[in-house]
Amino acid sequence: MNHRVKMRLSGTESDLKAYLYLLRAMDRKGLIEILEESEPYKNRGDSKIYRVYLEVNLNMEMED
Repeated sequence: MNHRVKMRLSGTESDLKAYLYLLRAMDRKGLIEILEESEPYKNRGDSKIYRVYLEVNLNMEMED
């Protein structure tokens, strides 16, 4: 069974780069499937925080 979620990652450019690297590695290994990934959006004002939106399937069975 797939477990589809919509995710919002928020952090500095380097934080997002690290987490997206991890998620893409999980996608390559078949643990998840990244269905959609937005470009980074900068927060308003002079913030150094960006956000990325993803839609992801978790491709594993979970035990109760």
